[in-house]
Amino acid sequence: MDFERVFKVIPITQLKWRRHSTELKHRLANFAQEAIFIKEASTAQEIYFAELENSLSSIDEDFLIERCFEWFIFNYPMTCGQTPLELFKELFLSKLPLPQALLLILWQAAPSAFYEIQAVFPGKGLVVKDIFSEKQYVVREPGTHKDIDLGSIIYVRLLRVGHEYEFSSSAIGVSGKLKENLVQWLKDDFYCWRENQPDRIRKGPEVWERYLRSQAHRLNGKVIDLGLGETDIGFVDSGSSDFTLENLWSVLHSESGDISHNMCLQLDELRSLLKDADEASRVLRELGLDNCGCQDQRDYECFETDVQRYTEVARQVAADLNDMGFVEEDIKAALRLWYGFCLRRRPLLRKPSAWVAAVIYATGRFKGRRHFSQNKLAEKYQVATSSVSNNFRRLCRDADFRRVHILESSYTKYIEPLVEKILYYLHT
Repeated sequence: MDFERVFKVIPITQLKWRRHSTELKHRLANFAQEAIFIKEASTAQEIYFAELENSLSSIDEDFLIERCFEWFIFNYPMTCGQTPLELFKELFLSKLPLPQALLLILWQAAPSAFYEIQAVFPGKGLVVKDIFSEKQYVVREPGTHKDIDLGSIIYVRLLRVGHEYEFSSSAIGVSGKLKENLVQWLKDDFYCWRENQPDRIRKGPEVWERYLRSQAHRLNGKVIDLGLGETDIGFVDSGSSDFTLENLWSVLHSESGDISHNMCLQLDELRSLLKDADEASRVLRELGLDNCGCQDQRDYECFETDVQRYTEVARQVAADLNDMGFVEEDIKAALRLWYGFCLRRRPLLRKPSAWVAAVIYATGRFKGRRHFSQNKLAEKYQVATSSVSNNFRRLCRDADFRRVHILESSYTKYIEPLVEKILYYLHT
């Protein structure tokens, strides 16, 4: 990757993500400073600074307080059993602008970890690599100093912001010469910690991240006690009307089902960030936007027995969309939407024409044809408007309007031949 070009070119969409990041940080900080958390914060501070007794006189006070407050928000388990961030999420997730809701979920999953500095771009940012997973990250940080040594190890939390990352607080660094010793200490400490945990959490891919989260205050103290902290890299806040999850849920459950063009654009932006299938499934599920289940081979075999009934609806959809002037790609998208829904949900077709109307309405909405009306389509197909509305909402809740162009290979195996067959008959 040409990292230098990454730091030179800043897409407009990335500037929007930075704005959302700044606003969300402010929201979290203001929430954590509420009076009801004073006692909790005081106890957290005592625990945090107990790990730094030998270093308090030599480390900048503001630096320590900033990192302590960040740890309190992200990692400190309060008497209610939740961290301030988890409580904030429970109370306000549905009221946040959707981009901030996504960031919140991604941030919650991010532990403070150890990274090796790979490249430095003074005043712009740096490229770092996790010293254990060896995954690289592009970090946008205007406060980056030119005298940062390549190979240095920093301990910090990376927060996802659009297609980049930011530091959640000031980072502390250690000379690359001590990497081997640090790695060995971390491994020994991890194994010791794991042996003292219940059997149910000693194994699995998440045990390392659980260690990093639960021991963050100790790890911070260890790094500082090693005489590290000379690398002080702070973050600088980067300075619409966004719809919230409540708005979206309201739309999906309303009679009108009026999904705006702006909503679709924002959902597309969010979807573009979630390229990893497991991450996408987890994040969309937490947002309440992913109702798709995973099917095994038996589901597909059962689906084949229903194909004829579903194909009758699909052929009518294709023929009517063609008569309405839709191009072939739009018709293909409509058929994929329909077959994908049938494959996952296998709906009962008590009123097939109501499904025809719903798929056509969905296609019109997705293509921005606002003159499409549920009432007119209900009249055309001689069904109740409520039937069209209910079926449209079911299609939306099944979620492929968020990622209609993405079909897993296992889905494609069954859907694409049906789509091509219908298009063949449409033009012959």
